[in-house]
Amino acid sequence: MNIEALVNETKAYYCLDCGVCTGSCPVARCTPTFSPRLMVEKALMGKAEDFLMDPDVWSCLTCARCTHRCPADIDYLGFARGIREEALKLGNKPTPAHNGVLQTIMDIQTSGIKQDKIAWAKEAGSIADKGEYFYFVGCLPYFNVVFEDYHSHTLDIGRNVIKILNKLGIEPVVSNDEKCGGHDMLWNGEVETFKKLAAANIEVIKKAGSKKVIFHCPEGYFIFKEYYTKYFGDLGFEVVQFYDFLAEK
Repeated sequence: MNIEALVNETKAYYCLDCGVCTGSCPVARCTPTFSPRLMVEKALMGKAEDFLMDPDVWSCLTCARCTHRCPADIDYLGFARGIREEALKLGNKPTPAHNGVLQTIMDIQTSGIKQDKIAWAKEAGSIADKGEYFYFVGCLPYFNVVFEDYHSHTLDIGRNVIKILNKLGIEPVVSNDEKCGGHDMLWNGEVETFKKLAAANIEVIKKAGSKKVIFHCPEGYFIFKEYYTKYFGDLGFEVVQFYDFLAEK
């Protein structure tokens, strides 16, 4: 997608230059060269290549305050993602957090490599290979290793979810073939990697015969509900946040 098409799709040309986005932006408070409206101005007024090589295309936190508060209803969040996709094509890459280990893990998962990520789940309770309910574990097993020095014990979240579901008489599917949900890849403009991860997850869930996918992670739930459907249409199964699922029960 070129800059002109992105501006049209996100309605960036509606910018009133009112400053509401700048006043709402936590990055603009400490980075004078950045504001949502300034990025739009650069896109509209400057050379596309110069704009896309600007390091500030990676400054946005994608918190969406500007999008929610914009009186012209501009999709700044979509604009930020779109320019990152184009920036990557020109070689303008961000500085990844945690030395890029999490991004590397996501990239590796798009290959045919076999994982062993559910041994902990078998110890936590009763799980299934096929069934109505699919528990989407996401990146918990990786976080448990990457952030071990912080004693975060992220797998305890997964263990407790399985125990609670078992108490409700539910034996959830937990799959070794599940991939990262792909949120960060999409947000960083790596759309093709996101689509590979998403397609693999959809296939795994359908093969398990599951009709309802349960998420402990709001980010995973959000990306399935809003963006898997955007890129792949009707998924053929329902997605539900764990706490909402408990409330229904």
